[in-house]
Amino acid sequence: ISCDSSNITHTHKFIDGVCDCGKKESDTTPPHEHSFVNGKCECGEEQGLVDDEYSQGLEYTLSDDESYYILSGIGSCTDTIINIPSLYKDKPVEIIKDHAFANNYSLIGVNIPKSIKLIDEASFYSCGNLKTVIFEEESTLEAINRDAFMGCGFTSIIIPNSLKSIGVDAFSYSGLKTVTFEENSELELIGYNAFRVCRHLVSIVIPEGVTTIQNSAFWRCESLRNVILPHSLKEIGYEVFEDCYSLESIIIPENISVISAGLFSHCTSLQNVTFNNGNNITAIQNSAFYDCTSLENVYFYGTIEDWCNVNIDSNPMEYAENFQLLDNNVLQEVTQIVIPESISKIGNNQFLGFSNVTSISLPNTIESIGDYAFFCCYSLKELEIPNGVTS
Repeated sequence: ISCDSSNITHTHKFIDGVCDCGKKESDTTPPHEHSFVNGKCECGEEQGLVDDEYSQGLEYTLSDDESYYILSGIGSCTDTIINIPSLYKDKPVEIIKDHAFANNYSLIGVNIPKSIKLIDEASFYSCGNLKTVIFEEESTLEAINRDAFMGCGFTSIIIPNSLKSIGVDAFSYSGLKTVTFEENSELELIGYNAFRVCRHLVSIVIPEGVTTIQNSAFWRCESLRNVILPHSLKEIGYEVFEDCYSLESIIIPENISVISAGLFSHCTSLQNVTFNNGNNITAIQNSAFYDCTSLENVYFYGTIEDWCNVNIDSNPMEYAENFQLLDNNVLQEVTQIVIPESISKIGNNQFLGFSNVTSISLPNTIESIGDYAFFCCYSLKELEIPNGVTS
């Protein structure tokens, strides 16, 4: 590369990016077309942050208190990759308005700055060709509202650790294969149907801090094989994993007390179920394990007294072969059962399907035995009913 300075032609020699003629190396570097993989070009540029250029023509609305802007729509912008600025007219852009980009089939990528705190209802609803969503580092995003990315085409996403809630149907019917939560996540709530019918989702690790997963959150995620639930989880709604045909095993965290209706219904590949703290379980509701035809093992970290205190409408042992309890802090297969005197009632379905049990001893304190309490106990040869049993 040569220049003419005082009619003398010379070849630039750059030291720390500057030639002694005053020319900058960046001025002589020919531009190239960026090729982005996972949001980055081989030259080091990040997608959406090239030369600090942001999408022009987007529509904004000033907040009622005039302290920030709301990105309200596509406006006259024709970009297929939207680079949202963090500032507009010297004020932060904090919200992506409901339906701002809904049904935009031209949109293939979006870069969301750290200033955004809320992605509102249906902001990117049914953007079927949207393949890339990138959140800037140190994001302050707190909520993704209902239907926000419903029906979008992207296959992976990294959720910022600032996020506190995922709304109803936020990612349902999307092309997601992987969902990654940043470390030190502040997420607390996964809403109704949040990942419903994400047919290609294979595995997910729910971060510590999540306390509630609402109804049908992962309903019919047909490819979902592996799920790790956090110790912090306290409530899991009905049918959350219904029709997850590929799910192979599950560990129920220790703070869960109710196994909700239809929770694992039709999980036909489910082989192992672990109740991490049996003395907290109070109920297994209707159809919780319906049609779990591959079940082999139930691991119950509790005592036989704890199991007798569970109100059972759907017994996983209807399909499983082995039931293991804690005995001297070691899980042992149960083949003989001695009911303690603290128990006065054997509930409905209590030992239904305990096909490997050869003997059950009932104390004189038993007053009632529920329907199907010992149904399908094929190895049980005899059972002595105490005189105090009245029903």
